[in-house]
Amino acid sequence: MVTWTVVKKEKYFLILLFMASLAIRLIFFGAYTRHHIAENLVFDAEQYHNVSLQIAHGNGITTKEGTPNFYRLPGYPLFLGACYTATHDNVEATLWIQVVLASVIPLLIWALGIVMFPAVPLVATLASILSVVHLGLVIYAGMLLSESLFLICFLMFLVCLCAALQRPWSYRLMIWSGFLLGIASLIRAIGPYVIVLALLLIIFFCATWFVRIRMMGALVGSWLAVVSVWLIRNFFLTGALFFHTLPGLHFLQYSAVYVIMDQENLDYFQAKKKVLAEWDKVVDDEERRIGKKLSEYERYERAEKLAFAILWQHPMNAAQHALTHIVRTCGTLNSTLLLYVPRGTVYGKDATLWFKIKLYLMPRVLEGWLIPVIYGELLVSLFILLGILFLLLRAFVDLYARRALVLIVPFVVLFAVITLAYGCARLRLPVEPLLLLGAVYGWIGAHKE
Repeated sequence: MVTWTVVKKEKYFLILLFMASLAIRLIFFGAYTRHHIAENLVFDAEQYHNVSLQIAHGNGITTKEGTPNFYRLPGYPLFLGACYTATHDNVEATLWIQVVLASVIPLLIWALGIVMFPAVPLVATLASILSVVHLGLVIYAGMLLSESLFLICFLMFLVCLCAALQRPWSYRLMIWSGFLLGIASLIRAIGPYVIVLALLLIIFFCATWFVRIRMMGALVGSWLAVVSVWLIRNFFLTGALFFHTLPGLHFLQYSAVYVIMDQENLDYFQAKKKVLAEWDKVVDDEERRIGKKLSEYERYERAEKLAFAILWQHPMNAAQHALTHIVRTCGTLNSTLLLYVPRGTVYGKDATLWFKIKLYLMPRVLEGWLIPVIYGELLVSLFILLGILFLLLRAFVDLYARRALVLIVPFVVLFAVITLAYGCARLRLPVEPLLLLGAVYGWIGAHKE
């Protein structure tokens, strides 16, 4: 358990850990990321930016056009909006603030390691040191994306959850777990999935049903206390309970479009145009039938139904693409963002596996100093991969390894599977700390300080 006594004992290490984390993130942001803010302010980042400006200007959680925002969750825009208010809408200054905040992530990884491997504190020490130079954690600290803020909340949730599972009489820790998961759920819509997973872990780790039920009630109750504010807001505005409207368009313009590409031998943009035109027709027909305009929620609900109708028509093709995207999430490197290659090169139809590997072994970059950075990520990734393999082997004879896998595997599988419509490296970032901790234990085993 991470107590104040443990923190005081390790205070000099933790101070140095934070300073190293801060220095590397500030240097990388100052040398590279801040020069690419404009080109990265697209898609997700642009939407977050526009909603955040509305918040900063006192217009509430609304879109650029002034209508209520349902497409994006409110957590990250509220953070950005507060920063924009303080910096007078200065995006770069806001990202400097985010970089400083993201520098605490290695400390949280250390805390999680202490909770998961209390008898082997060296695991927490080594994993937290590696997290200082973990390229994904460094890059996204300075990008206008929700990854860093979400990871901070998610790691605090994991620390409290793991501590509560080891001390099943401590309902206060489980209440904190639910509260922190609620905040994380308003940054990224993973709450319902993680709640189910956490309930299964409570059943597994807690001995009696009396304790299990009380722990479940503490977790779900505190989680609902946070997310219900957003859910009620959406219900009052639309008459429906939902977190956001993103899934409808997300599955339509990715999963469904990929299937149509294959079935009709079209490129992505041709298939997307065809599918979106079909969605427009569905919406127009429905509006003529009921004699009024559909709300945003209703339109995106139709998009989701259309997407799944297309997928069910071609289940094997849909499953193939889903598996491909899950593999992309698991196997793509964060340094893809640093490569100087034409758009579509990495995922193009003609790109072989060896071609993709060569992109990293012989990288083309705009600045030469990025080459050792890319090689560094390759080494860290290899360390993690081999470490997890060693952890799996240790599980046959090592109780600590088995308990670690019970915590690590479900979360890794969950965060991989939910990327079945669109896969990329940053979507696995929430479970990278778990993989780091598991890999370190896989390498060092039960070695003690």
